This record gives sequence, structure tokens and C-alpha cells, in this order.
Amino acid sequence: MDTGTKMKMLTHVVLVTIIVASALIGGVILTSDLLLIQNLEDSERAVMTVSCNLVNHTIQHEIDMLAATCRDWAMWDDTYFFVLKPDQAYIDSNLVDQTYINNGLDCFLIVDTAETLVYGKIFDAEKQTAVPIPDSLFARIEELLRKQRTTVDSWTVGGIITLPEGPMIVAAEPVQRSTGEGPAVGTLIMGRYIDDEWIGDVSDSTLVSVTLQTAGNTSIYSGLSPGENKGEGPSSLVTIAPSENGTIFSGIIAVADIYGRPAFTTRVDLARDLYRQGFGAIYSSILIIIGICAAIGMILIFSLNRAIILPLETMSGMVTSIRNDQDYSRRIPEEGITEIKVLSTSMNTLFSSLQSLTELQKESEARLRESEEKYHTLFESTNDGIFILRDRRFEDCNTRALEVFGRTKEEMMGERIERFSPEYQPDGQCSIDAASEYLQRAYAGESLTYTWEYLTPEGTHRSAEITVKRLDLHSGAHLLVIARDVTRQIEMERLKTEAFGQIEQNLEQLAVLNDEIRNPLQVIQAIVEMDPCKETKTVLTQVKIINDLINQLDRGYIESEKVREFLRKHYDIGGKK
Repeated sequence: MDTGTKMKMLTHVVLVTIIVASALIGGVILTSDLLLIQNLEDSERAVMTVSCNLVNHTIQHEIDMLAATCRDWAMWDDTYFFVLKPDQAYIDSNLVDQTYINNGLDCFLIVDTAETLVYGKIFDAEKQTAVPIPDSLFARIEELLRKQRTTVDSWTVGGIITLPEGPMIVAAEPVQRSTGEGPAVGTLIMGRYIDDEWIGDVSDSTLVSVTLQTAGNTSIYSGLSPGENKGEGPSSLVTIAPSENGTIFSGIIAVADIYGRPAFTTRVDLARDLYRQGFGAIYSSILIIIGICAAIGMILIFSLNRAIILPLETMSGMVTSIRNDQDYSRRIPEEGITEIKVLSTSMNTLFSSLQSLTELQKESEARLRESEEKYHTLFESTNDGIFILRDRRFEDCNTRALEVFGRTKEEMMGERIERFSPEYQPDGQCSIDAASEYLQRAYAGESLTYTWEYLTPEGTHRSAEITVKRLDLHSGAHLLVIARDVTRQIEMERLKTEAFGQIEQNLEQLAVLNDEIRNPLQVIQAIVEMDPCKETKTVLTQVKIINDLINQLDRGYIESEKVREFLRKHYDIGGKK
């Protein structure tokens, strides 16, 4: 093992250590994000949701408390008779400044059934004095009374109204007798401004930091990330989001007035102490992991260099030497740790296998060369033309095939067989269609033998006996085509058939001629026997000689008929068409 390889291995170990450390750090970060940070964020959202709900409930509690106070005063006989007959004694004994302070009131109004103001006072608790009733409050009172008249479930109306001076919690109750009997004689309206003092009271009661802004003032979102969680309530819209610097978690509550319109917006802030502590724990874990991985990496490099790298350097040198001289009979010493011993044993086994494979390869190469020589000799020395077709085109052929077709190899390779054939075969079939049919059947696995007419370069028609068989090679399906020129055989068969036909015709004519000769002889014999003369004996003798000759011809004809039948039966020559 050279220095470069050693450095590569050590570099690989360092990279693996860094990757493992990065994976562990990533795992810690991912796990922390999924389990710790996410849970902390979920907990913060849950706490913020509870805090926002608590602020909402506190606001609603203030509204309910004011409504209860308003109900107590409205269903009081003194208030009832005061509306019927206003007197200063009721005011002096009940509506003093301390009453406003003790009940947290900023507004106390009484109107009769004609909506005429019977009594009204706005108390400034900070200055401890009464202030003029703003005109905007009277407009809101008219709306409040109309809402009270349209309320079905209860005469009590409570909620928040918006004024130029700021939002106010109000409650309206019909003025009745303490027993609740009789018609209402008017309406009692109590109110409290929602100001910094009131927000401070809410913060004190909920133990969370609460700030207030007018409806539509976007400064309340200052320093916050985009809202991540929104929930709708009957009178508010809650938006929960962390701050941009991650130090606080805030909830924005949009509070609606008594008519469902935006009244004001409050913001609840919570410090993210647990969140910061969680990140601190993560950073500490990452530093610990980095330190541990660095120590493990150093120990691992030292151990690898001593137990593996140095023995591998020795082994590498021997392997290089064996590779260069290709002497696979040499063996590596089996020393060192168990793993190195196992590797040395495996290498020695490999060398032994390579030694055997090398010997087998030499034998296989010798047999392959011998097979190639035999194949080449057989391929080239046969008297038949041999073609190899692929995709219906000539891919290879022997010398005899070129002689049969009278073409060069350059002319035939890559061409189709119908390229060297006449347009039609002797049976009238189109050469292209016939070739397609034969080759398709051969590719399907059928062994075929048929006669094919082809053209020489001079345009002469010649015939070949074609034998086709599918040949499956490593490169795919091929066709082995053996072509034998049978033009002369076909011509000889034609000549024999024509000669036999002529002989048969001559024999038939001879048979007819014998009959025609025998008939006149019988007439001559009959005439001589009926009218004897001195030449009768001579004539009869010649008639007998001629008759014997005809009989011999008949016997020859019979023998010829047997020969003809024999040729028909065994050689298919002279068969009737």
C-alpha cells in the first residue's frame, strides 16, 4: 500500500468520522426539533392559548360583574321611585364619589321610558371629579336602548362600546321594583372606560403582560413573526406568534364591541425561558458530540493504522508483486489480527482459484481455437451454400454460397433474399410474399425445405433447394439457410420425364400398329385359304412369319409396360399428369 493510498484511507476515516458526527448532530437537532423544540413550541402555544382565553374570560368577567352591579341597582325600590320622582336625597346618599370608586365606575346614567336623561354623571377617578358627558355617549346610548328593546332572551344588555375617548364596558338594565313586578320605568346604564389602569388590573389578575391598542392599529404586531395559529371565539380573534428575535411568545386578541364591530386589540406577551433553555441544552449536546467524535476518530485512526493499515500495506505489496509476475502459485502469510488472517486466507483461496481458472482458460482457449478451426473448415469446405440471416437479411455466408448465387460478399451482405430473385416463382407466387411466408414459419420454429428460383448477375433463372432452420444465438434469433443448386437435377428430371413420355407414346403407337398389321394379315390368310393356288403355302408361311414378329412385338410391349410401371412406382418417372 503506497503513501497515497494510506492517506486516502486515513482521509476516508476522518471523513467517515465527520459524517458520523454530522449525522449525530443532525439527529440531535432533528430529534430536538421534533420532540423538544416542537413540544416546547406546542407548550408555549398551549400556555399562550390559555393566557389569551384567561384574558378573554377576564374581560367577559368584568362585563358580567358590571352587568350584575347594574342589575342590583336597577332592581332596587329606591332607584325605581327615583326615576318616578327624582330627588336630591337619593343622589346625596347613594351616588357619591366613593360609590364610583368602590364599584370601579366611570359612568352612571338613568333614562326614563321616553329616553329622557333622569340622571347622568361621568366620574374621573384620577382627578376625583365629575366631567361633562360627551355627546358621542348619548348617540351610543340610543343604540344601546334600541338593542335592549330588540333583545329577546333578556332585558340585560352588556358589552363594549367604542367612543372617541376610548372603549368602554357598559351594562344596561330596566329599572323595576325589587320584586321584579310591574312595568319598567326606565333604564339604568353603567360604564367603565378600558384604559391603562383597567389593563393593569387585568394584567394583575391574570399574571400576564397585557397591552392595548385601538382597533386597526397594526403597531401591536410590531416585532412579531407572521401569525402561525389563529382561533376564533364568539367575540374575539386570537393570533399566536413568536417574536422575530425569539425571546417572547405573543398572542393578539381582537375584541369586538357589543355590535360585533372591532373595539380594541390586546397583546399578551410571555417570556420564552424554557425555549431558550432547550436551545442551550441542544448546543451543549452538540459540543459534547463533537468532542466525543473527535476523540473516537483519533483512537480509530491510531488503531486502524496499527492493526489494519500496516498489515494491508504488506499484503498490498505482495498482491502487486503476484499480479505483475502472474505467478498465482505464491501465497500471502496468514498473520495479524483475525480479520487480516481471514482476508489473507481469502486472498490465498482466490489465488488458488485464479491458478485453476488460468489453467482452465488456457485449455478452453485451445479447445475454442480448435472448434473455430473445425467450424471454419466445415463452413468453407462444404459443397452447399450456407447463409446466416438476421431480421430477414444476409449477415454471413461461406464461399460456396457466393459461388451458387454468383455474387460477391459485399453485394449480398445486408440484402434480402428476394433482392436476388425473380418477381414471381415458377408456381406463380410473388417472390416477396413467398419469402416472407417461409421466413416467418422458420422464425416460428418450423424446419423447412423448399425449392427456390433465383437470378444470376446475368439474369439467368436458376433453382436451388433451400433448407431453413431457426438458430438461437447469444445476440438473438437467426436463421441458418443451406442452399444447394439443383438446376441441373431439375433439368435432368425434366428431360427424363419428356423421354419417358416419348417412349410411352411410341409404345402406344406400336400397339396400334400391331393391331393394324394383324388385321390385313388375317384378311390375306382368309383369302388364300378360300382360294388356294400354287403360292398358297408360300403366302401362308410369310403370314405366319409376320404374325410371329407381331407377337414378339406384343411380348416386348408387355415387357416395356412392366418397366414403365416399375419406373412410375419407384422413381416417379412417367407419371400421368
